[in-house]
Amino acid sequence: MTDILGLQEKFYAVPCDGLSYFRRIIERVRGMNDANRLSVHREIAEILLHLFYLIDGEGAAGAAPLILAERIKQYIDNSEAPELYLGEIAERFQITKTYLIRVFHARYGITPHRYITERKIESARAFFDRTDARIAEVAQMLGFGSPQYFSRVFRECVGVTPGEYRKMRFFRT
Repeated sequence: MTDILGLQEKFYAVPCDGLSYFRRIIERVRGMNDANRLSVHREIAEILLHLFYLIDGEGAAGAAPLILAERIKQYIDNSEAPELYLGEIAERFQITKTYLIRVFHARYGITPHRYITERKIESARAFFDRTDARIAEVAQMLGFGSPQYFSRVFRECVGVTPGEYRKMRFFRT
């Protein structure tokens, strides 16, 4: 069946109450108008995602969001872009931002925004450990709006400012 549909990944069919999903879709379509058309389409995509990915390792309901969360994390980890926006990630996976946050947090115990921020701060620490790049350069390279904002976020995550961290490197080696 996967060959006929041209699917690259394995999919599993499990018994479920598909009728309830289709009822939700019909409700959304009935309430659709020109003003909410895009949000209704996204809600329908989210419902269909639940319906089509309703599996886990043993075929029970509930693992679809976990699989999706892993794909989102992989996308974030492989991204070379200095700035990742949740809206763009949600659009890439054809889900709502709310659903993106919910499935990611359920799988990893952290919001995707926080995960992205922590990855940036780890990159900054590595730059400070290996180079003498200016704080403003590192902030810009990592996609922070300003050196001040970068310093504030760095301090929240690490406990010291970037300047203090850089000075401490001499005591670490």
